[in-house]
Amino acid sequence: MAELLLAAAFAAGYAGFALLGLSLPRHWREVTGQLAMPARSCTAFRRTGAAGLGACFVLALWRDGAAFGCVLGVLLLCASAMAVALTLTWRPQWLAAIARRGC
Repeated sequence: MAELLLAAAFAAGYAGFALLGLSLPRHWREVTGQLAMPARSCTAFRRTGAAGLGACFVLALWRDGAAFGCVLGVLLLCASAMAVALTLTWRPQWLAAIARRGC
């Protein structure tokens, strides 16, 4: 159970940072090939991305309590941010599925 919570927290952080990254015009253009995304989608991406980051932190707190959960939450957010940054750098088309689901 603890491993599933850890994986879910990382996935929530990764999805949150991916959505926040895709809300930027440069990354949207790299991933989808479209020049601009609709303003409504951009706002939805940002809100959902922020919710994903919050879910990552809450899952970490739920898994390990307040003492170590705070540290784990910050570490998971850092790791997921690095993973999204590397994905956007080397294989931005891997995030196309997230972009299609959000439109």
